[in-house]
Amino acid sequence: MKYQFSVPMPETISEIQKISEINNQVEKSSINSLYFALPSSCVDKTGFEQLRTRNDKIDTFDYYEKLIQYTKEKGLDFIYLLNSPKPLLYESKYLIQQFEKLDILINRLKKLGCNKYRVGNTQLIGYLQENYPDIEICSSTSFEYQSIQQYSSFLEIYPSVEEIVPAVDLNKNFKFLKNFRKKFPNITVELMVNEGCLYSCPLRYQHFISLPYKLNDNENTYKFCGPEYFIETCNKFSFKNILFHLCNHNIIYPWEIEEYGKLGINNFKLVSRDLEKSVRNKHIDYYLTYLKGIEDYKTIANMPIKIFNHYFVATELDYKVKDVKQYLPNIEYFKEHGHLCATECGVECRYCYKCAENIKNIFQN
Repeated sequence: MKYQFSVPMPETISEIQKISEINNQVEKSSINSLYFALPSSCVDKTGFEQLRTRNDKIDTFDYYEKLIQYTKEKGLDFIYLLNSPKPLLYESKYLIQQFEKLDILINRLKKLGCNKYRVGNTQLIGYLQENYPDIEICSSTSFEYQSIQQYSSFLEIYPSVEEIVPAVDLNKNFKFLKNFRKKFPNITVELMVNEGCLYSCPLRYQHFISLPYKLNDNENTYKFCGPEYFIETCNKFSFKNILFHLCNHNIIYPWEIEEYGKLGINNFKLVSRDLEKSVRNKHIDYYLTYLKGIEDYKTIANMPIKIFNHYFVATELDYKVKDVKQYLPNIEYFKEHGHLCATECGVECRYCYKCAENIKNIFQN
């Protein structure tokens, strides 16, 4: 079985064509689906999306309808993101309008043959289960569930959920992944491979909730209210010790994919919806590079390690894969100890700290 990847749907026909052509250049993997949410500038957005992008030149669904149709014509699946974990509050003066927009959007997508949604709110799953029992529901990583018990209750309450994307903090928790596959063999597991968000980030959930409130660039934002606060705070913290965060994250590198296949996990996700402008036009090349790396390590040996980490890709971190790979935390360590990271990291276990210190010493000398 091939490793199957989902990637963001771009905003041009030519880019979708380029993505579809990647599948002709690799054998062990394929990009089988594109995911998408309307940008913050689009009047047809429902408000249930995480608004990570903006395009002031395109303000209605009509333009994206053509892209979605072309995506389906190229044989690629399409997933719409309703992935904001923001609570649905009765007091909200926008809630009725949101549901009206959602109903319109779902019906427009149905006409295009699109019936799959990634959802980040249990209330919204309940609404979809009751009103649209025929649609496919996938759970978003935004739930940030961390245990088998949480997923057991979640899947019992919402039996229509067919796929999960676990919190990125679980990527190296092999005991969790193995037991999940054992307990829920019919639920698809999709893992994010290049999400470089800080391990156990204390800001992540609030960041997810803040994204629907993204303001226009020309509006004044109170310092602590918008998503910019989380980005700036995270940057200040992570770049103080970039080598440690290079080691202490849950990136899944191309040479590690095989270990997940052994668990029966063959679905993966590449993120890039909110890439820095300086590297945004290279994102499709990064997809191809990643998939080629699964085929043959030699194709990526001379590539900068940062391109496999969405968070670091725009930084000046210039180590090549071949120079730093042997010093990075080894996947074999996490196969045995990964389930202990949440309780032992930095106290009983300093494995990743030692890896970072080793890289620092070697390259400084």
